[in-house]
Amino acid sequence: ITLDALDVNPYLGPPPSADGAAQTAQGVNVQEPWGNAPIDMAGLKAVNADLKLTTGQLLFQKMKLDSAVMDIALKDGVMNAKLNRFALYGGTGSGVLTLDGRAAGIGMTNQLSVRGVNAKSFLTDAIALDAISGVANVDMTIKGAGATQQVLMNNLSGNAKFAFENGAVSGFDLAAIAHDAKAALSSSGRGPNAKTTFSTMSASFALANGVGTTS
Repeated sequence: ITLDALDVNPYLGPPPSADGAAQTAQGVNVQEPWGNAPIDMAGLKAVNADLKLTTGQLLFQKMKLDSAVMDIALKDGVMNAKLNRFALYGGTGSGVLTLDGRAAGIGMTNQLSVRGVNAKSFLTDAIALDAISGVANVDMTIKGAGATQQVLMNNLSGNAKFAFENGAVSGFDLAAIAHDAKAALSSSGRGPNAKTTFSTMSASFALANGVGTTS
């Protein structure tokens, strides 16, 4: 199947908020707590199929993929989607997503590797974080299961690594604060116009029971 463009949001439906009420279809509001409405994945059991999908722009929540090539297998309530390659925010990536709807709620495993994306555009659309700019590489492997969003997030485990190059963190100027003690006590080292530039910045996280830890 070849599509010029695909917006998956209408098929997902409006995401539920913490009280179970539907939000708008414009994407997840990252200020909302995780929802406690039951997750119904019964639709995965409706069909068995093997699909090869090639798309132009793909819109998921607020995130935009410029193109994607996927192999999707649906069998007995389990979906295995292999993203052989995709282009997004100036970079490229690949990954595998497995959704298991055989039991109540959902089981999920996600492996993702992304190289060379525009960090500010990607993070703004993904999680409404616009404080980091630069070129980003991301590696992530996570899994979890649960009958609601909250339970699923509480059960997440895995690992993730983020690396940024030639960018900046907005909101504070570490160099100014380190150079001048007054900056640490005044607004000269902090504020919307302050920023800390870097050549490289990276961190690795271990996920267990929904908590990410890094040293």
